[in-house]
Amino acid sequence: KAPIDFGPVVTEGAFRCRLRENLIVVTPLLDIGPFTIEMRIDKLSAADGLQVKSISAVDKNGEKIRSVEYDSTVDRVKFKTQSKEFAYHVLLLEG
Repeated sequence: KAPIDFGPVVTEGAFRCRLRENLIVVTPLLDIGPFTIEMRIDKLSAADGLQVKSISAVDKNGEKIRSVEYDSTVDRVKFKTQSKEFAYHVLLLEG
């Protein structure tokens, strides 16, 4: 599958994304395989200068499963999902 540029995100997968203060919650649709997500933080948040501090994979109760490796630049972050992980918490901090 080729990644599709939706503006704030580039991905070949499908997910729901919610912004809560300094946290982006990314929830992949059920029963799809691993895929990459590249988010443009400046387009997802109204606040300026936010950067990613960490990304955690969580279970359906919001409990951390693992720390997720990611690549980031000043305004973008890119990571890969894994099967059987319910959601991802992208923690943001003012840069």
